[in-house]
Amino acid sequence: MTQDTSPAKPQSLREKLRRNIPLNYLFTFLMEFGLARGIWMLYLAAKGLSLFQIGLMETVFHVTSFLMEVPTGVVADLYGRKVSRALGRAADVVSTALILLSHNFTGIAIGFIFSALSYNLESGAGEALVFDSMKQLGEEDRFIGVRGRTEMIYQGVSVISLLIGGYIATLNFDRVYQASLVISLLALASALTFTEPTIVGQEHSGNVFKLMWKQFTDSLSVIRGSRKVMALIVLSELVGVFSTTLFFYIQNYYKSQGLNEFQIGVILAVGGVLAALSASQASRVKRLGKLRMLITALSLAMVVCFWGVLAGRSGAIFFALLGALYSIIWILIGDAIHQLIPSEQRATIISMQSMLFSLLMILLFPAVGKLGDLYGLRQAFVFVALSATLALGGFITAINIVSRRSNTA
Repeated sequence: MTQDTSPAKPQSLREKLRRNIPLNYLFTFLMEFGLARGIWMLYLAAKGLSLFQIGLMETVFHVTSFLMEVPTGVVADLYGRKVSRALGRAADVVSTALILLSHNFTGIAIGFIFSALSYNLESGAGEALVFDSMKQLGEEDRFIGVRGRTEMIYQGVSVISLLIGGYIATLNFDRVYQASLVISLLALASALTFTEPTIVGQEHSGNVFKLMWKQFTDSLSVIRGSRKVMALIVLSELVGVFSTTLFFYIQNYYKSQGLNEFQIGVILAVGGVLAALSASQASRVKRLGKLRMLITALSLAMVVCFWGVLAGRSGAIFFALLGALYSIIWILIGDAIHQLIPSEQRATIISMQSMLFSLLMILLFPAVGKLGDLYGLRQAFVFVALSATLALGGFITAINIVSRRSNTA
């Protein structure tokens, strides 16, 4: 038998684009393997920072994010989602190294600036790369399933990393960040394997500042022209800011209750398991009813959980349920937004959405930290629950009133 020595046929563009989906699962696994996710506030406290100073770190992160979200989203739209992702992982490497090596407020703050840049460069690019790859293949209707599996991987790896990170932290905090640095380098290598989807009608030549301004104004026009897109963006970020704030401060709350880092990691991990299971069912949940009815029910259930977290030992159950509910609502709203916005402005619009999140975090996060310093974290959590009740309850009520008047879903 004669052996075939002819060179292998090059992959077609469609095959390369289809490979973006499994490659994105791998990238998500590496990017979200955050060993420090469950202990970073404890780590900063061990370095001598107060709750208010830790809150300021999150403010540094979100001020940077607020200022850089749209520019980085424009970069992803104009110069490539793959380029943006790779730059984001490079910034994460710098951030991890700085936080590990710094022992003062300024050095750690610079680390958080780079952390924000890594978040910015990914937030507009990641989902845009996947959705536009599927759109070019004519398979965008499958996106909610892919998004659900991606979220399931995110939550699953969060469980693993929370447990591992919590255990390592009981031995040595620095080891957590050293291991994270290695994982960040692997994620950077993974980011270089994607194939860039083709965006028809996108301008790439001319004055860079004029192109960026045009991209910004065109994207803003898309949001202004659709009340549904605007409402979905606002609701998504309201839900996100209350959930994220509670998630981070609850680490210190449980520590004050006498739990060690590993026990805290277990509680956070249980929430991650439930979130992963709920993410895998998001496409089925979508078929249960109209989007407005679903997000209303889910948002109100989250409000109940915000109050339930205060219920002594059983509060951990409500905390875990909160993560599961947020996982579903995040997938449903994200899918709806992607279906409504054009590819040419996709990354920029998603970055505008993240910019709103950063603005809300700038306002809420340090306020909760200051309340925690003055009156204790339990009273700070009462403030979070009350704020969530007023904000989410009021917004959901307004959406339903407007929808009934216009007879729209």
